[in-house]
Amino acid sequence: MRRIMLVLTASCLVAGPASAKDKVYMSLMGEPFWTNSAGEHPFDQWYKQADQDGDDIISSLEFRSDADAFFASLDTNDDKVIDADEMAQYERLAPGRTRAAGGGAQLPSSARRKPTSSTPVEKGQVPIVAGGDAPSATRIHPGGGRINFSEVPQPVAMADANLDRRVTLDEFRKTAGRRFANYDADKDGRLTRRELR
Repeated sequence: MRRIMLVLTASCLVAGPASAKDKVYMSLMGEPFWTNSAGEHPFDQWYKQADQDGDDIISSLEFRSDADAFFASLDTNDDKVIDADEMAQYERLAPGRTRAAGGGAQLPSSARRKPTSSTPVEKGQVPIVAGGDAPSATRIHPGGGRINFSEVPQPVAMADANLDRRVTLDEFRKTAGRRFANYDADKDGRLTRRELR
């Protein structure tokens, strides 16, 4: 069902841009949600979807299940890997902040330059750039500490732990575990609206 939602979202985006009053929320794993026709806030839509038993708490199992369903919607050829073509499709659907320059704005031609990588990019791979100044949606920022994953430039590509330019189901699940733990402030194995807000 989620795959159908992403296809419908794509056709809506092609039909015309969303109005300025529309809000967007990116789940911790990078799934975009927009204000729906009923005016329901995007965060609430995701929260209800992830909270499978309706107890107003997202358990680690529910979070993993939600991440798995999102991965399956991105993995259109069902090979358990998000490759470059599938990543490009995701980036076309995702809000502008997951792309270069944020907000979906084009960089001025004088600022455009090709990101450089230490290794050549082959078909089926996602380009990864280590420098923070590169106009790449998949750049990796150096440094450590707590990361607010809702502000990661490209949260799906950031799951590529071994930097092979592909995101496997195993990498996505491990990333989901880390992101869950990052937001589980009281370490009780549950995410509440308060922790996520």
